[in-house]
Amino acid sequence: MNRSGLAVLWLALAAATCTGDDKSGFGGSCSSDSDCASGVCWDAALHPGECFGQACSAPCMSDEECDDLAREAGDSKPGYSCGDDGFCDLAGMKLGDTVCAG
Repeated sequence: MNRSGLAVLWLALAAATCTGDDKSGFGGSCSSDSDCASGVCWDAALHPGECFGQACSAPCMSDEECDDLAREAGDSKPGYSCGDDGFCDLAGMKLGDTVCAG
């Protein structure tokens, strides 16, 4: 399966808060990569800005995918980006255990 096919498959699973194996979906709380359905627990402390905490990311191919996932998870702030690593950059997200100043 190519990257596009994997992204579509994951997006179908990401709309749910939890998967059948109790792993968090996009925007869910996590403390390690193994807590997330995507395998990526995004740690705000490792990125510049005034945020801290952690939330599950998701694979992406465009910024719009990340915005759509954020809206589905309950965060209406637009402007998320698909990082160079092919996962949504969650800077400023107000989901999971992330907290940002302002």
